[in-house]
Amino acid sequence: MQNSKFVVLDIGSGKLRLAELELEEGKLEMDGYVEVEYAGFTDGAFIEDDLQDACEKLVSDIDVEEVDSVYVGVPSEFCGQIVKEVTSTFDAPLDLDGHTKDEFM
Repeated sequence: MQNSKFVVLDIGSGKLRLAELELEEGKLEMDGYVEVEYAGFTDGAFIEDDLQDACEKLVSDIDVEEVDSVYVGVPSEFCGQIVKEVTSTFDAPLDLDGHTKDEFM
């Protein structure tokens, strides 16, 4: 089994959290954990006051050259969902061969 080192970044409403983890021989170990407060976000935008400083503090102890992957958890306020409704109109009657139209939609 291949060993890997990764970090998980959680962007919260008032804190940034970073966990440094290593998977070695099927065993997951936490190598480090950092939590930094920051101004947060509002109306879908980060409050820039101290965001850069907070990010720099967060990653200052991580050797990024050893990290294989980064996983980021973002606030739901920054996520979107698109819902579309689709309808079909047919110019002529269809032979549904014993099936209902709902089976084809």
